[in-house]
Amino acid sequence: MTRPPQIKWIVSGALAVVAAWSVSFTTWPAELLALPLTVYQPPRPADVVIVLGAGARKHPSSGGEQTRDPLPPQAKERIIRGAGLIQQGYAPAMIVAGGYSKQSGYVEAQLMKPFAVSRGIAPAQIIAEDQSKNTWENAVNSLAVMQRNGWQSALVVTSSYHTLRACAIFRKFKADVRCIAASLSTIPTDTVYERLTDFRSVVREYGALVYNLVQGRL
Repeated sequence: MTRPPQIKWIVSGALAVVAAWSVSFTTWPAELLALPLTVYQPPRPADVVIVLGAGARKHPSSGGEQTRDPLPPQAKERIIRGAGLIQQGYAPAMIVAGGYSKQSGYVEAQLMKPFAVSRGIAPAQIIAEDQSKNTWENAVNSLAVMQRNGWQSALVVTSSYHTLRACAIFRKFKADVRCIAASLSTIPTDTVYERLTDFRSVVREYGALVYNLVQGRL
């Protein structure tokens, strides 16, 4: 016996509600999707830590002041991980990589450096690579900084879902790097907005991976 059409619509609607609820109020959908994209490598001593930017965001102002920090949680979590590596003695210096964002009007590296300082890293230890606009340029420009400073090895810190593509790009240039996965975003992720942003970031990464494969960048 076939099900009445209205039953199918009810079941479909219920599944859609469950899926929307899971993405909005739990972190496991994003974490599950991120697993195939994640490279876990233990840190080792290196010449420098390279922290890749995770974008910047500009929010409406209220009373002339920004209502939200333009540095997103994913970017903060990457910097926190990178600062921890330096404080644990794995490297003496940090490159924060991220250029101008048309969407936000900010230069990522100029936001990342003060936050790294707030995490206990001395300004003299931090080099702001503020020209790159994507992961490929992150690698090109950061490796140029390394060459100028005579550095041979690096720990590349980025969000878990970004490690596969990021380190594949760095290794395209025969760079001696090790991938260090930061948490997907600051824990706890306490707003629906942040959870949806995390989920969207992971989904978009699959598209970016395919695009870079087609471009011959991996």
